[in-house]
Amino acid sequence: FFDALEVGTFLSDAIRPHLLYFDLDMNSDVVTLWFDEPVRVSTLQFLSITLLSNPSNAPIDSRVLVGGDITAATNYNGTVTVSIHMSQADVRYLKLSTKMATSRLNSYISILQDTIQDMAGNGVVGIRQNLSLPVRYFTPDFTPVNLIAFSMDMNSGTLHLTFNDIINASTLYPNTITIQAARVLDPNYVTLTASSFTVSPNGYYIDINISAADLKHLRSSLQALG
Repeated sequence: FFDALEVGTFLSDAIRPHLLYFDLDMNSDVVTLWFDEPVRVSTLQFLSITLLSNPSNAPIDSRVLVGGDITAATNYNGTVTVSIHMSQADVRYLKLSTKMATSRLNSYISILQDTIQDMAGNGVVGIRQNLSLPVRYFTPDFTPVNLIAFSMDMNSGTLHLTFNDIINASTLYPNTITIQAARVLDPNYVTLTASSFTVSPNGYYIDINISAADLKHLRSSLQALG
């Protein structure tokens, strides 16, 4: 066996890590951070991360992340890549925004100093909002939305629709909606007309005000609905 040589001078790592770039996937609701050296995922501070519409101290729109889950593939100390599955609150805000996170042109990120630490405990270098990084790869939301539930109040004439994703209410046309007495098409069905309408904001839930004519037709034609 050889005798180990004692170090003459030891200088610990005092260099702060840097965020190199980030990717934003609005279809999977994931933001991915890429660093120039291994980091401790356990030190990540969500509230120190801001997504912006443009590099400015007064951006058109911005969102401080309130939470999320680190994806399993990057959830370990020593990774240089951290993928965050954003919280429902953050996803809702971003998808309701028309000024941010709709393309590469309006997707930027800034971080506060010490948002995350490297393996030696050095905090990451902050990125000011006016110098925010543009997104590297942007993936739009391309998954078709699904209607997952509905309810109807025959007294108030309201049809309540629940979707699995944010809906642009202006693109919903009541005259494409058919209400029927059974799961399969049978003679007891009514297709709403353009006289029914919605004033709901964009979101997961849309209320349709059934017109008097459509409501009368429903009451007379859909006896099986009770």
